[in-house]
Amino acid sequence: MGLINCSKHGDSGFAQRISASICEKIRNDLPVKNGDLKIISIDLYDGDEYLSTNRYLITENEFLDSGLNLCNDVMNEESYDLIKAKLPPMDGVCFNCLEDYKKKHSLDLLFFN
Repeated sequence: MGLINCSKHGDSGFAQRISASICEKIRNDLPVKNGDLKIISIDLYDGDEYLSTNRYLITENEFLDSGLNLCNDVMNEESYDLIKAKLPPMDGVCFNCLEDYKKKHSLDLLFFN
């Protein structure tokens, strides 16, 4: 997580790996339903060694268009690049703005950020 200077919250954490279409809804306070969201997980490995997991928040339609699985194992950089190329345009928002939005719209985004 990086830092952002939010006009509402000042210096704040930066919630990244969120599709640009969802970020636009968050910034404009337009509601999204839990059922319209998907979290794509990419587990990164170097050979047999687990490195980390990256999670991406996208819409149901973006998920269907991508052809990706909800959980994806990546064993090398080339595979990671192929999967990332299937994701929609990504963006990010202030972490506090995301938290406020989740509470206001009763979103259950466990395991994201």
